[in-house]
Amino acid sequence: MSIKKIKENISKIFKIKNKKCWLPLSIMVVSIILWIGLRYTVSLSILNLEWLVVASVGMASWCWYCRLRIIACIILAGGIILAYQLFISLPFLQQSLEKAKSGSPPVWVRGPIIKAIHQGKDVHLHLAPAESFFKGEHQQFFEIIVQLLSKSHSFNSFYHRRPIQLSGILTGADLQNQRLAISLKQVLYHTSYSPPNSWYYFGKIVHQHLRNRAAFYLPAEIFSLYSPLILARTVSRSESMQLFRATGLAHLLAISGLHIGLLYWLGLAFFRLIGRCSQHILLWIHFSNFCQLLTLTGLWLYVALIAFPVPALRALVMLTILVVIRWLGQSQAPLYALLSTAFLFLCLRSAVIYDLSFQLSFVAVLYIILILPVLRNISRDVSYLQLVINYIRNRIWNSILVTGSVLVGIWPILLTHFHQLSLEVFWLNIIMLPMLAFLILPVCFTALFISLFNWQALPFSFWEKTAFQGVEWVLRIWLETLREVNSWGGWATIQMELDWSGWQYGLYYLTTILLLRILVLRILAQKNKRDSRKF
Repeated sequence: MSIKKIKENISKIFKIKNKKCWLPLSIMVVSIILWIGLRYTVSLSILNLEWLVVASVGMASWCWYCRLRIIACIILAGGIILAYQLFISLPFLQQSLEKAKSGSPPVWVRGPIIKAIHQGKDVHLHLAPAESFFKGEHQQFFEIIVQLLSKSHSFNSFYHRRPIQLSGILTGADLQNQRLAISLKQVLYHTSYSPPNSWYYFGKIVHQHLRNRAAFYLPAEIFSLYSPLILARTVSRSESMQLFRATGLAHLLAISGLHIGLLYWLGLAFFRLIGRCSQHILLWIHFSNFCQLLTLTGLWLYVALIAFPVPALRALVMLTILVVIRWLGQSQAPLYALLSTAFLFLCLRSAVIYDLSFQLSFVAVLYIILILPVLRNISRDVSYLQLVINYIRNRIWNSILVTGSVLVGIWPILLTHFHQLSLEVFWLNIIMLPMLAFLILPVCFTALFISLFNWQALPFSFWEKTAFQGVEWVLRIWLETLREVNSWGGWATIQMELDWSGWQYGLYYLTTILLLRILVLRILAQKNKRDSRKF
């Protein structure tokens, strides 16, 4: 194959129409190859923030070329923050610690444990994010490695995501793969705490009151579904929760992109329904944007009410960026909104890259965005009966297509962490998702609003009691439906343990994304040919 043919194929995949774009693209590719050659032993052995800096420059340049100026600025600002942290702040702090380690006061370190390594008598703890207190100075880190000398405690106590706070005498400080590593002796352990501010504390009180009122009205098994579904708080050791996890439908209970999208759609429908009461409001040119603004405001208030859970916050930030970009008249926004949201979270709290929900949600949304162009739309120029048939057929096909593309993206992560993969989601999503959108969420949020307006009053009010009886009724129907359908297809579970290294994950995702992109472009080309023949 000639070089000209290769360029044409690459241009079709990435939609490169301007020949002048080949020069900066070639420079970027050569720079990445040189970076790999020079930093292989340092950067490729682990997932390093250096790659985020390189990727942020490349993505910002590409978004600027696509005239997405706001997203390019967000990504570039994140890259600058990371570069400052990696190449200026960390080396300066390491030098100051080296000078002050002899005869210095104790160093206090706090953060959740990401990884623990036992080497001889020493223990290496990776904390991310972390913060230190030394000589009255407070310093925050994306990740820090703490070496505990002559550790005598049980190694099993250093489990994943355990928050820990300790102090010790500094004996050494070094940079390992652009991560600050400190050695401590005479280590003491303390209770890890974070002093809340007044607004956060007030939100916690309201949130706890709402949980208590819901637990008062609902049976334990039904409350174990209502709590994560509406209030973003899981209940441990629940049979219904185990059933949702075993069938691969745990994403229906976690407040993330699916819930935020459904709530946004329901909010828009509600405000547009109210607007139809007045013809003057409907004729207002900015009525649609005003409905979107009201819906986003309500979603931000709701996420604040449930204490800003990370999955819901990620989805809402992406949705807000997407809406703002559309207000500015930009197309092709979903993919760029996803990437800018991911980089925004990585820049503000880079330890989130180790979070399993972060990996699953962004990978799933990425593959959904890639498959969006080939989803079928509903044809309106047919009879009513044919319209209903087309609606049901297209919704089933779209559900299978979206579920399949998501499984292509997340199955390596699921097999690595959970060692099982359920194929029931293909038919369970078709049944459970419409029930969630049209029945569960409207009834549950009606009860939440009634409970919110009565949260300081005594229980047993008529409206609140009736609302939670409705919640119990619809959640019980939802749960029994899942149990019945699960009894038909409990065989569709794959048990396997996957142990891939970093380069295997990278190669798999790069290959599948390119193949999926080529497949989508081919399907669209064939569709355009069929449409052109009709005319």
